[in-house]
Amino acid sequence: MAKLIEKNGVKIHPTAEVSDAANIGQGTYIWNQVQVRENTVIGEKCIISKDAYIDFDVVIGDRVKIQNGISVYHGVTIEDDAFLGPHMVFTNDLFPRSFIGDFELSKTLIKKPLTEQVAILLPS
Repeated sequence: MAKLIEKNGVKIHPTAEVSDAANIGQGTYIWNQVQVRENTVIGEKCIISKDAYIDFDVVIGDRVKIQNGISVYHGVTIEDDAFLGPHMVFTNDLFPRSFIGDFELSKTLIKKPLTEQVAILLPS
């Protein structure tokens, strides 16, 4: 297993490609084959798992877990404490085409989970 490189309190796998223009919080782990583009903000204590792609201008809160193979394109904001399961893909175009044309950015907001409001019902 390759040794992680620590840079400003962030642990990065040597195969990851992380832009110097990305802002990444302390305690975050970025694993193998991840790409993080410019002007991305990733909060503290996040886990960005194998093969994830984080596009430019994406905003990710604190303590977010992004599992293997997820693509997060610009226009996406993810609030604190979110969990994203394996191989999810966010799109930023509701009418994608195979040519460059009238692209209209569709924004996506993933809200912070409301765990305090979840009730556990036990059989009586």
